[in-house]
Amino acid sequence: MDSTRPKRTELSNPLRYPSADAIEMELAKLAIRRQASITPADLAVYSEDLAGFLMPDLTEGLRSFVRPRERGETAFPDVGSIIEACKVARGERLQREALEREQRAAQEEAEHRATHPEEYFSIADDPDFKALFEKASRRVTIQ
Repeated sequence: MDSTRPKRTELSNPLRYPSADAIEMELAKLAIRRQASITPADLAVYSEDLAGFLMPDLTEGLRSFVRPRERGETAFPDVGSIIEACKVARGERLQREALEREQRAAQEEAEHRATHPEEYFSIADDPDFKALFEKASRRVTIQ
């Protein structure tokens, strides 16, 4: 095995559920950024509560707390606030992904239309057919 390759971690493949250690690391970073004291037991409890979030949702949710504290706000946010922030982050990520899928599908359809116009030709758009149809419809009368 090549020793120069970086070790594969949860962070190298972000769309997976992070390990408890990875969650605790992100929480410890938040505690440092907010100058909060947090115990290993606190980290373990928070980690258990946040285990259902993918890594990008967790990091984005935690990032929303990296700001100046409001008056009276605790140094470290409660787990409910973190969960809510992670849910918001997940919703935003899912919306972005859906939009990207729609844009990709529209681009693929446009490329397919450009390379295979015969599949999208309507005989009703043919001027010769329209003239023939109008001529035939004048001859046929329905009583």
